[in-house]
Order: sequence, then structure tokens, then C-alpha cells
Amino acid sequence: MVYNSGYLNAKVGVKGALWYFRGYGPIPPGNLNWGDPSCTCMGARFSVDDFGRLFVPDVFSFAVNVLDASGNLITRLGHYGNADDPGLALAWGAYTSCSGGKLFISDMANRRVLMVGLASAASAVADVPSGK
Repeated sequence: MVYNSGYLNAKVGVKGALWYFRGYGPIPPGNLNWGDPSCTCMGARFSVDDFGRLFVPDVFSFAVNVLDASGNLITRLGHYGNADDPGLALAWGAYTSCSGGKLFISDMANRRVLMVGLASAASAVADVPSGK
């Protein structure tokens, strides 16, 4: 898929992608010849856990999108806020990392790293037939 990006002022795209998700915006470097030359943003970094879920920062909507391995949106985590606001408040949550059943979100504007415990809301066990 190739499209014209007004933000990057260029055509952008990926060849050979199995799927794509709108909600992980590219962020340009500060060497463009248009716009504010003093503004430089950091590009976001996503992560994948042991279950194949992707944790994709959406910096511009102050959230982290959680996708399954097929690119389907499972849920969104976070909302806009300062470090002293309740809940999962983000000001510039651009980086994620998963380890040990936890999600770590680097919130640079609030100068902190948030840790979110990942746990299931429910579980079930099913017998597998022996094939006889």
C-alpha cells in the first residue's frame, strides 16, 4: 500500500506487507525543508509479547494500541494526561517493551516509565479428544 502523506510531504508505503494498521504514525526527522526547523520528534517503537500481541504506541492520540498477530485491534490503553493524573495518563508515550508479563511504556514528556501488568480477565480449560 502506498499513499500520500501530508505530514511527511511525500509518498510512503511498504511492499510485501501481510497487513497494515492505521494508528502508528511515522514521525519525520528535523532535516525536512518545510515546517518548523526547530521541532524534532522521536519516532515511536512497538513491541511484541510471547503471545504475539503487538503493543503499538499512537503518540498523537496518547494511547497504546494492542493488536493481535493478524493486525486486529484488541484494545487501547491510555489517555492524555500529566504524571499526577489518575489512570494510565500519557503525554508522549512513544516506546513500549514487554517482559515477564508486563508492558513498559516510556512517557518522555512526563519523564517516566509506566509499568502495566498484563493478566487475563478469564481463563478456561478444554479437553482435547484423543482422536479415537
